[in-house]
Amino acid sequence: MLLTLHALVYVAVNVLLVLLWLMLGGDWDGASDPLEAARASGFWPFWVMAVWGVALGLHAALLVAIRSRRRSKRRRRRPAAEPPADTTETRWVAAMFTDIVGSTALAARLGDADYADVLAGHRRLVRDVVEVNGGTEVGTQGDGFLVTFPTPQQAATCAVALQEHLEDLRHDPDRVPHVRIGVHAGQVHAHDGDVVGQVVNVASRVADTARADEIIVTELVAERVPSWIPVEDLGLRELDGIPTPRHLLRLCWRGL
Repeated sequence: MLLTLHALVYVAVNVLLVLLWLMLGGDWDGASDPLEAARASGFWPFWVMAVWGVALGLHAALLVAIRSRRRSKRRRRRPAAEPPADTTETRWVAAMFTDIVGSTALAARLGDADYADVLAGHRRLVRDVVEVNGGTEVGTQGDGFLVTFPTPQQAATCAVALQEHLEDLRHDPDRVPHVRIGVHAGQVHAHDGDVVGQVVNVASRVADTARADEIIVTELVAERVPSWIPVEDLGLRELDGIPTPRHLLRLCWRGL
């Protein structure tokens, strides 16, 4: 800002000096060399303009150097940007998948509006039971749920409680759908409210093997279910997309 003001004053003063010189009878003889022309014509403002111009140029160079040095210091002082924190964590969970059996046929029988009401009521029930049993809803997939629990005991207890609630409410099979449930346990990678890992894939495939009202679990879960829940051994089963067969068991929840 200061340099700009000096330049404006320099130009204005030079114009005044030239006008003054002309008023005093100055005359430019057309010489091509500025120094020669100034000497020959007695153009005395030339020397004022030249000296002042050199001083202004030095001033400008000094200001540029100072500003460049300040910018360099600021860049050196600026802290380096830290890499984003890795919020992914690995933890051991029991993963439970629930799925409405025959949902496509049920939706066709009820129509979109009624089926939407049935699905909304079903989701409220599942969420209530999950909350009571200490589970965390990871997400819904169509008409199913993926829920994680800190322990297999909690997952098994929640699965049994859910089937019992559905059974008690099932006065009209079309209003309270039948559900199948699969549970597996192991390590997952949790990030931003989502979980990823082979445990999730296995739990989904285990749920696919279940029939209406069944709870199927892997051996790792069955070893840790509460003693008051009977289990039925189903042996080794091939699971779609899972390279190794899994030992599956059924939780016998009716009559508890």
